[in-house]
Amino acid sequence: MWMLLQQPALAEAIGIREVLSRLKDQSQPPIVVDTDCLLVPLWHRGDLPSDLDFMPLLMAAISVCYLCTNDTTLEMRSVQYIDNDLCPGNLRSSFRCLESLRIQYLPNLEGFSRHEVGNEMFPSLSSLFVYDCPKLTLPKLGSIKSLTVCCVSQQLVESISSLHGLTKLEMAFSKLTSLLQNMLHNLTSLQELSISGFKKIQELPTDFLIGLNALKFLEIENCEELKCLPEGMFRDCSLRRIRIDNCENLRSLPECFQNLTMLNHLELSNCPAMEGFPSGPNQLISLQHLNIGGTYKASQRLVVLPEGLQHLCSLEYLEISYILELASLPDWLGNLTTLKELKIIECPDLECIPMSMQRLTNLKKLSIERCPKLEQKCEKEVGEDWHKISHIPHVDIRSDWW
Repeated sequence: MWMLLQQPALAEAIGIREVLSRLKDQSQPPIVVDTDCLLVPLWHRGDLPSDLDFMPLLMAAISVCYLCTNDTTLEMRSVQYIDNDLCPGNLRSSFRCLESLRIQYLPNLEGFSRHEVGNEMFPSLSSLFVYDCPKLTLPKLGSIKSLTVCCVSQQLVESISSLHGLTKLEMAFSKLTSLLQNMLHNLTSLQELSISGFKKIQELPTDFLIGLNALKFLEIENCEELKCLPEGMFRDCSLRRIRIDNCENLRSLPECFQNLTMLNHLELSNCPAMEGFPSGPNQLISLQHLNIGGTYKASQRLVVLPEGLQHLCSLEYLEISYILELASLPDWLGNLTTLKELKIIECPDLECIPMSMQRLTNLKKLSIERCPKLEQKCEKEVGEDWHKISHIPHVDIRSDWW
């Protein structure tokens, strides 16, 4: 376990070099992060100069080197609770000021304490990061605002529902095949949610976001088997930003997606099976920023742009990228009269610009990158399609990566 000593405490007290020289046990020396910041193994705390011992512990990390085989490492791997056995002396009193805690590579860790609830042991804890602790169950932590859990187990997921004050939740890398109904319902303060690397999940619970009225940002990425988002999932949501990336089997968005009247920013990338945008009446009246397509890692298989996009009445930024089979832009593109910036990247079959582009009088910038056929036709003054875009103040056409 490590504690972080930061300036101004160090700068005003004794200085990093003096701390290093006065530590008794150098078997595991501190790590100098920068000129005013030092990571010190917690078992060194009793060796610190007395004028530094008073400093509150604000950040700690409990970790094991999984490649090491020494006695200390083996003992750490068997730890079941963060209690007096792991934290000797008066160190436990320092936990009362702890704001940030990182726990990782503890395969047998079951909880924070045998005897105390989390609020008593860590009353000030606001940020927690957990990595590869498969047996851990989280206690009730009323002060915690941010939680990141990697290599997620079922019991850890189940215990998240008790963290009522949580505003940010990131869950990554799990072998779970499903998520529980109602697992997030108690997190009424949650504002940001990220789900990444759940490679075996094919669908999300129907009521997954129900009750999360404070949720503003949703990210779903690297969920390779995810095929659909359930109808009704976005009911009564006030989401401002959604990012869906690298979900290669995701085929469609639910019709209720169009009811996200507060949505401002949408990114749909690396979802090659995506068949299009929801059709019908469109209520995405606040959507200003849209990224659609792929990246250099994975291209999008669309042949034409989804017609549903033409009804985005507030759209100001549109990025179309890595749609390798896209041959033309639709005439309805001219309906996006609020558009201020259009970026087209790596669409090698795209050949022409529609005449309707001349109706985009608010368009201030057009970027065309690595679209060889289009580059030739849009060449300044001489290109066949130049007259369609000559009214745009800034036209940037490039064929290289830089």
